[in-house]
Amino acid sequence: MALFPSVVKNTEEALNYLAGAVSSTITALVSAATTLTLTTAQLLGGLLNTAGGTTCTATTPTAAAIVAAMANPQVGSHFTFNVVNTNSGTTTVAGGSGVTVTGLATAATNTSATFRGVVTNIGSGTEAVTLYRV
Repeated sequence: MALFPSVVKNTEEALNYLAGAVSSTITALVSAATTLTLTTAQLLGGLLNTAGGTTCTATTPTAAAIVAAMANPQVGSHFTFNVVNTNSGTTTVAGGSGVTVTGLATAATNTSATFRGVVTNIGSGTEAVTLYRV
C-alpha cells in the first residue's frame, strides 16, 4: 500500500480511495454572467464553458465545501478542472475562501486553461486547496 496515503490500510480502502480519485462525470456549464460562483459539482465535474458574454469571473466554492464533496479526501488528493472560454472577453478563475489560485488565473477569448486542484489541508475549519494552472 506504499503508493497510497498512510490512512489506506487494506485493499477495500485502496479501492475506495481510487474510486474517489476517478471522475466519470463531466459537467459543462454555459454562462453569460459576468460573475459566477461555481458549485462543487461543477468544479469537480471538470469543465466550465463560458459563452455569450464579455468577461467572466468564476469563483470556486470554499475549500471546506470542496473537501466535503470529495470521496475520502486526503492531503494530496487532487482533481482536474478545465475552463473553455468562448466569451468575447477574458474568463478569470478566482479562489473561494481557503482556495489559492497559483499561476495565470485567466483564459483569453477562444482559449482554454487547465487547473490541477490539490488538497493541502483537511482539518476541520482549516481546509485548504490550491489550484495550479498547468
